[in-house]
Amino acid sequence: MNTIANIAQTLWAPATRLHTEGLSYHAYLTELTWLLLLKIAPAIGNGVPVHLSWETLLHKQCKEQYKYYQEVIKDMGQVSDPHIAGIYAHARSSFKNSEQLTQVISTLAAVDNVPTENLGEIYETLLEMCAYQNSNRLHIAPRSLVDLMVILIQPQPDELIQDPLAGTASFVVAADEYIKVMSDELPKTKMTKMTKRQHFIAIEPDLARQRLALMNCLLHDID
Repeated sequence: MNTIANIAQTLWAPATRLHTEGLSYHAYLTELTWLLLLKIAPAIGNGVPVHLSWETLLHKQCKEQYKYYQEVIKDMGQVSDPHIAGIYAHARSSFKNSEQLTQVISTLAAVDNVPTENLGEIYETLLEMCAYQNSNRLHIAPRSLVDLMVILIQPQPDELIQDPLAGTASFVVAADEYIKVMSDELPKTKMTKMTKRQHFIAIEPDLARQRLALMNCLLHDID
């Protein structure tokens, strides 16, 4: 049964093996993020150039595949979409060889037919797995704690939500989900007087965490 937890566990499985080969858990998640976005780009409708595609990557082998991947992550940092460009900004692969890349591609290729609306929760699970293994790098607060903070703050649909040290954007995501749930319970007459588009300002100075935050927001449909 392909539950969200099972899918996340499958995607995380190569991390332990590659860690013994010198690839950190955080580096693994970054590489997985780049590959995952390349794979789902057509489904989420982002303007990725046609010559940069998951299918092209799949059909290449060994060193040729490794070289193409290096070109892809570099070129994706130059696309017009700011979300995608930010995720691939100054991208440089940490894979030691083509075999490591192939392991992750094979794992990701085996996970198919995942509803787009489930990707956000799957990604959050991966973030938590990485934080558990490498807590000094990500500093991710437990989602239960973040949810409690949001409930206490009670953000409203017409408010500007700001996070000056966003990390991987867990607070922004939780606040957005809270507002959507609460908005569904408000009378339609009241909602028409409110701004339907929620506004967020999130700042994260660390480039590595910033990439993960942008991906987290992208998968939760937050601009």
